[in-house]
Amino acid sequence: MTAHVLAQFARRIAPAAVLATLSVGLAGCFGNEEPGTASASTPLGQFLRGSVQEPQELDPSVYKPIVRCPPVTKREGTQTHVIFKGGKPGDPNAVGFQATLTETARECTLEGDNIRIRVGVGGRVLAGRKGGGGEMSLPVRIVVVKDGETPVYSKLHTVKTTLTPPEASVSWAFVDGDVVVPNVGVLRILVGFDDGGKGARPQDGVVTVDVQ
Repeated sequence: MTAHVLAQFARRIAPAAVLATLSVGLAGCFGNEEPGTASASTPLGQFLRGSVQEPQELDPSVYKPIVRCPPVTKREGTQTHVIFKGGKPGDPNAVGFQATLTETARECTLEGDNIRIRVGVGGRVLAGRKGGGGEMSLPVRIVVVKDGETPVYSKLHTVKTTLTPPEASVSWAFVDGDVVVPNVGVLRILVGFDDGGKGARPQDGVVTVDVQ
């Protein structure tokens, strides 16, 4: 009877003894390191990470919020700028130069509650019948509107370019990197030529100015 009881007792404590042995063995392997700080060179670190490599720090830029850059639109009626020499605006025989605005680009970054926008514009200048060469000034306006119609930024820039004979055309480009506006509402960027009212009214995409 006593032998039978001892056998049952032995069967009951055997699993517990194995677990205790394993616990001691694991403690000996893993040491006293916290799981969150175990080095990858230790068995515990390799077990937790599934790798022998140390954890890598992520680039902080990964956590930066996504910037929604406003679209750029060429203002209707301001894509072409015609410079007349010594003649009335609209006289084809008096055209000195004709500039076109065909290319746009933008790049945005967050600055606190504001958004900084680098706006790029470009195109070409063609010589007219009264052209021949020389330096010219292109009046380029960049505007940012909020919610469809409220201007939050507007600036007129003078972009200088030179046409050298015998070339009949030259490309031009300009970047405004100082556009900073509140990052609220629906924003849109408008670009185009603006003679400041010196020439004829914009018609059919043409802004004209008369140079004597």
